[in-house]
Amino acid sequence: MAEENTMTSRTRVIAILVSAPVIAFTVIGGLLGHAMARADDTYANLRVFNDVVSLIMSNYVEQPNMDNVMRGAMRGLAEGLDSDSAYLTPAQVRQAESSDQIGPADVGITLTHQYYLRVVATRDDSPAAKAGIRPGDFVRLVDSRPTRDMSAVEGQRLLAGAAGSKVKLTIIRGGSTTEPHIVELTREAPQTVDVKSRQQAPRSRPPRKLRGHRASRTQTPAASPRPPTRDRAESARTTRRRTRRWPQ
Repeated sequence: MAEENTMTSRTRVIAILVSAPVIAFTVIGGLLGHAMARADDTYANLRVFNDVVSLIMSNYVEQPNMDNVMRGAMRGLAEGLDSDSAYLTPAQVRQAESSDQIGPADVGITLTHQYYLRVVATRDDSPAAKAGIRPGDFVRLVDSRPTRDMSAVEGQRLLAGAAGSKVKLTIIRGGSTTEPHIVELTREAPQTVDVKSRQQAPRSRPPRKLRGHRASRTQTPAASPRPPTRDRAESARTTRRRTRRWPQ
């Protein structure tokens, strides 16, 4: 019996030692398989990108400017995320990170990029609001610069400047590119609005009225004794006659 117990224990230990590496390799292999699958998807997209670049270089009618092609590809990658993401060139990054003041004035427009620059909002009483520019309008040109390949950051910088300076915008409304209209705006410094606050004393509330039905208790007057009826009167006389004592 002791030898059998010893063999059983050894068998269990051997089984654990053999199965543990198998399980570990299985788990690690599964994780690596998922990682490799994701990497394969990424590399597949890169292979497609490489094929497109090769086709452009070999089959385009003219010798392409590959710097412009790659910048357009980078812009497309950033715009594929959302309308507020943009690819900036190194020069644009230096301008955005520099502490140089663009100008204290603007036209009161907030922009995003959707094919062209698009107006998201206009500040109240701003030059843009007074000129009738409203959210949803597209800005096709800023002065003479097209906005097709312009980021919203660069567009905001072009709209800012010195107070009193002018900027000319070509506006498209309702998606009609055949009827753009030109608006000339004068930059103005945004006016600061003073915000005043005061604390009011708490109001005294009137006493609350309880709503409901109130039961009124009325006291019924005591009933007066009823006079004897005729039958009772006749019975009383008969009784007196019967109880009368006759003389002997």
